[in-house]
Amino acid sequence: MKDTSTLSNKRGRETEGSSLKFITYSLQGEKGEKGENHKSLSSPRARILATTLSPLEQAIFNIPIERWGSLDRTSLKGWRCAVPHPVSISDLPPVDKSDRILQRIAFYKGPVTDLQLDAIVNAANNKCLGGGGVDGAIHSAAGPLLLRECATFNGCATGQCRLTKGYQLPARYVLHTVGPIGEKPEELRSCYRSILSLARCNGLRSVGFCCVSTGVYGYPLLPATRIALTETLRFVAENTDAIDLCCFACFRDEEYNAYTSNVRDVLKNVLSNTPEK
Repeated sequence: MKDTSTLSNKRGRETEGSSLKFITYSLQGEKGEKGENHKSLSSPRARILATTLSPLEQAIFNIPIERWGSLDRTSLKGWRCAVPHPVSISDLPPVDKSDRILQRIAFYKGPVTDLQLDAIVNAANNKCLGGGGVDGAIHSAAGPLLLRECATFNGCATGQCRLTKGYQLPARYVLHTVGPIGEKPEELRSCYRSILSLARCNGLRSVGFCCVSTGVYGYPLLPATRIALTETLRFVAENTDAIDLCCFACFRDEEYNAYTSNVRDVLKNVLSNTPEK
């Protein structure tokens, strides 16, 4: 399969010969932003990191995160895309091509793992060592090297975001965020702000979102949807030069219906500075 998802070089985007360093944690300056000493990590992480990799796996794992976006991954021995039919940005019709904001918003009925974008969002837990639902699906598609990279840092705070490589996913990168348990609006808003800020800092111009916290974490779908749309539409309105597409992947019909039926009303509120209740 031809790897066609190389990132754009717009706005000083990382190229193979550049020295640009990615920011990989939204809590800059906090412990863990640059990675911890592996000896201090908890035993599950130590066990994961002690697992022996094959020479091909080690070579892929050692590729710097800054280079991952510009590589032709099909040239890497041992690499394969785990998704048979990836969905590229050209396959995702925008909500409204004539609107400067809605031309950068799309909805996809299916798993977020299908999306061949710069990055996709993972609804992780605080440990960032895999789990059920979309978290498990992303780890399964990305392959075991994603878990190994996640074992190199001590998790993620609620409302924050971590960046890793996407490995065998169609998407180049994964933005791992930890949503709140239950209906906590400020924490959920923080998730989307952290995701979008980290994407912008690293020049990631297309992002595929899953529904954060609406599964086993129990956040009601409608208010969660409106927060997701509010934060994303506001970001796009203020950063149209920094983003090409934000796509919401909706695995269930009720998710898709919630997003598509609320997007224009939420945009109207964003443009009029009307706060969400």
